[in-house]
Amino acid sequence: MDLAFLDSIQDYLLSDFDFSHDLLCDNIVTLVSDDEQISSEMVEELLCNNNGDAGERRYRGVRRLLWGKFAAEIRDPDRKGSRLWLGTYEMLEEADLAYDRVAFQLYSSKAGVNFPHLVRSGVLKPTRVTKRSHGSMAPLNVPSKKMKMAVA
Repeated sequence: MDLAFLDSIQDYLLSDFDFSHDLLCDNIVTLVSDDEQISSEMVEELLCNNNGDAGERRYRGVRRLLWGKFAAEIRDPDRKGSRLWLGTYEMLEEADLAYDRVAFQLYSSKAGVNFPHLVRSGVLKPTRVTKRSHGSMAPLNVPSKKMKMAVA
């Protein structure tokens, strides 16, 4: 079983496709649970489950704002690691995709991205949330002071 685990690690490190997280977790559970001090349930809970809020995924470079939208930002290596704002997005995956695209541009293939199979595909383009422009509202028909009143 040790060889299968090492093969799965090698596949993960050398391949460009999306690696099955469950396969890696199954191998770790099998190897570690042989030890009598650690139960397989403990290993699975610690290594294979999402830590944090139940049911909510966390992605690198993305955080949830108080009002429910998602903000994407990345550290810029050219500006001493200061944060580069990527925008606000309605959906978690859109914010993550924005982060992935910029990370790939900054760090090329060494970038730590969350969706490596989507970075180069160009299939999805994130939709950024923009403020409503106040100028787009139709003006009200209010008479101006310069209007002359018709005298009968």
